[in-house]
Amino acid sequence: MMKEHHEKHGTEKRPAKGFFEDPWRVGLSLLVIVLLAYIAINSGNTPPAGPPSGNQSVVNKTVKANVTIELFVMSQCPYGVQAEGLVKNVIDTFGGEVNLSLRFIANEGANGSFTSLHGQNEVDEDLRQVCIIKYYPEKILNYTFCIAVNYSNAGSIWERCANESSMSPATIRNCSSGAEGKALMKDNIALSNSLQIYSSPTLLLNNNTMFSTVQADQIRQAVCAYDPTLRGCNKTLSGAGTTAPSGGCG
Repeated sequence: MMKEHHEKHGTEKRPAKGFFEDPWRVGLSLLVIVLLAYIAINSGNTPPAGPPSGNQSVVNKTVKANVTIELFVMSQCPYGVQAEGLVKNVIDTFGGEVNLSLRFIANEGANGSFTSLHGQNEVDEDLRQVCIIKYYPEKILNYTFCIAVNYSNAGSIWERCANESSMSPATIRNCSSGAEGKALMKDNIALSNSLQIYSSPTLLLNNNTMFSTVQADQIRQAVCAYDPTLRGCNKTLSGAGTTAPSGGCG
């Protein structure tokens, strides 16, 4: 019987190279590792960016939300006061699931004093409100809602509004009339000046969407575009306190 022979041409067996002796294999493996690491890092849902600075301005400090509304106002601008009421409706609708940062539009002088469009009375009220944000952050919107009835005479009614919101007028007075209030005010207005926001009201959503005269339900819809799972996304805001301010100050 003739045996079958298989001839192998040019296939002389050579000793295999070790893994680290083959630069192509090493390079390809490193590339795969880098790609896998990149995919792992970016596979989760990255929350939108929050406000860049000024933690003293955040009203709902305990809320861990993906959405932050920043409202820039002059405390005695009628349109700014209306916007505060409008934003209060939005915040209440989401049941605390949205952060609010309230900021004021003013300028700091060389001597450490402040100026604002509506004069010293407005500066005084700004100082009271930055102190309220520090000591009673979750009550600031109830306070501004009370002040809104007679905002141009805030100096005469602020103590009553503080008492109605269970805040200490003495704490607010001591803070707003001294160095602490000035430091808080300086921190609060830094962002509006750096962004050159001079019109009251102006709204910033997650530091990348700017509004001026918008209705409450438009803000709600913009918030839900970031996180449609929030409890306020199945509601529609209409009626009193939800219409857009008809103008602005500044």
